[in-house]
Amino acid sequence: MAGDTGPMSTAEGHAYPQPSGRQDVKEAVLDAATELLSHRPPSAVTVREIAEQAGVSHTLVHRYFGSKQELIRDVLERADSEMQPLFDGETDIQELVARVFRDSLDRRLVIGAVAQALIDGVPGEEVQRESLVTNRLVQEFEAALSAQRSKDVPMADPQLAMAVVVALIVGWTLFEDWLLHVADLKDRDMSEVRRDVEQVLARLTEHRTSSGP
Repeated sequence: MAGDTGPMSTAEGHAYPQPSGRQDVKEAVLDAATELLSHRPPSAVTVREIAEQAGVSHTLVHRYFGSKQELIRDVLERADSEMQPLFDGETDIQELVARVFRDSLDRRLVIGAVAQALIDGVPGEEVQRESLVTNRLVQEFEAALSAQRSKDVPMADPQLAMAVVVALIVGWTLFEDWLLHVADLKDRDMSEVRRDVEQVLARLTEHRTSSGP
């Protein structure tokens, strides 16, 4: 793609290897968009700026992704796809939720990009058409509840339960430093705090209701 790229990108004061080839260019653009959109709302980030950070021509961004909104969706779809291996193997719903929590802590930029878009007023259905991760969690929770269904104990709403679980995961991922401060947890060992959060998440996905033991 001669003439579209140079040897290096120097956005944000850093030098990056120049991507070449369709797949490398797309990955570079997705990385750049994730970084920039995690810190600023979409209205404050231009396609040209994303292209500059990625080290490619802005025409390539439009060619491969279309609009900025489509690019945001592709950022989230890539993250969703990368998280699918979390569901591999036999495990219970509590462990699956813990895996998603741990993985989300490593995806602060992606979650930050979602938050920035929502704060910017982009409707939720436009930010992300659907989430494969939350869909899988709902399916797993439905299966876990079905296995323990009782005529005397009403089933919890798996969609609502997963919404609450995801809200906790996203909130903790975005605001961990602030939460540690306001809850006076700064002096606690971080690994212990996160294990305690996992225990809270496990309680939220227990198969009990108020009429249970």
